Amino acid sequence: MRPPKPSLVDVGTVRDDGFVFDGWVWKGRWYPVWRDPEKAKRRSLGQANRNRASHLQRAYGLTISQVENQITLQNEMCAIKGCYRSITDSKACIDHDHETGAVRGILCHQCNVSLGLLRESVAILKGLILYLRLYKGSR
Repeated sequence: MRPPKPSLVDVGTVRDDGFVFDGWVWKGRWYPVWRDPEKAKRRSLGQANRNRASHLQRAYGLTISQVENQITLQNEMCAIKGCYRSITDSKACIDHDHETGAVRGILCHQCNVSLGLLRESVAILKGLILYLRLYKGSR
């Protein structure tokens, strides 16, 4: 049962239904102290880090420190030559061969999506290069 909003008269008092209002905090609306949104946010960030570590280990056999080391080795830049986008830890994408599962490097989001759309096909990529070269002079 959800308690009604406490009034200034109710704060620190125990009502007949057992609700104690000195355990409430106002953050744009009333929250029980145990549901403080700032504490919940800190808890969810910790959970997100644990989920990320678990995903990296399951999917790629990597630890967070190994990924951070690879990002440092790449000077915090995408592994694709000619792409000069900086990769931050939160935007880093682990590139891997879908057939063997071998990790190839850390890419920026745009390059990772591009590889996916190309289905990692060298033939499609060569076709795109030819297409771009064909129409480059017509502009």
